[in-house]
Amino acid sequence: MSYIENRRKKDRRIYKSKFDFYKRLLNSSDRRKENKEQNKELERDTQVWLVCVGLSISLLSAMLLISYYKG
Repeated sequence: MSYIENRRKKDRRIYKSKFDFYKRLLNSSDRRKENKEQNKELERDTQVWLVCVGLSISLLSAMLLISYYKG
């Protein structure tokens, strides 16, 4: 048996036709692709945010050190 036939047997939903099953199978793979893309965007945004926070902390600490040694 092929992967799709096994999946169809395991799936307990009742489909009107084979076409409905295949349509649902394709939609689920499309959703997985969209989720991967969203995860990549979220990861990129998180990295940018962390870099910005790190730079601002280092800038603040540099300013504090300069003012401490000047004053």
